[in-house]
Amino acid sequence: MHSKIKTNIDMKECKIQQLREQYNEYCSNSEDGQGDGMSLAEYVEREADNDPRFFAWLFDAEDVERFDDLPEEQKTEFKNLLKQ
Repeated sequence: MHSKIKTNIDMKECKIQQLREQYNEYCSNSEDGQGDGMSLAEYVEREADNDPRFFAWLFDAEDVERFDDLPEEQKTEFKNLLKQ
């Protein structure tokens, strides 16, 4: 059981790293080379708004289509991610 929990944490960290890399690429390709004033949190929120499968991907939950579908624990986790 502990290995499954660790795997889930590792996968989520991997996905967070992917978001950071995508954000860095976005910044590099932006007009000012720094994301045109968009923070990582704003970038992640924009991705979540534009991609209907974002939360399903982030939380490995096929039945989740939007933020409101998440259980409270995952809503809190997502909000904490935006604070990083």
